[in-house]
Amino acid sequence: MIQNQINNLSGIITLPFFERMCQKISISEVKKTYELFESLYLNGQKQEVFYLLHTLIAFSHIEIPQKYYSIVGNSRMREDFVGEVLTDLEDILCEFE
Repeated sequence: MIQNQINNLSGIITLPFFERMCQKISISEVKKTYELFESLYLNGQKQEVFYLLHTLIAFSHIEIPQKYYSIVGNSRMREDFVGEVLTDLEDILCEFE
């Protein structure tokens, strides 16, 4: 899967995931969660961030494209996906400030 496909997949997943989170927690809590993920990511814990996101996405019960599951088994794709999700979340959160 090339970077553009990972970017598109992140775009498909991130907004519904964000909307579902906002049904359960406040925007400020979503922002704190984003900041935690960003900190972990910048400290090299990209795989850990992926598995946290993966779990939260699964619990959110949003529709997941089949292509997402090809990322789960590939560490490089997981890292790229996390980077894209964090970028997308940052963009979404900026719209609420």
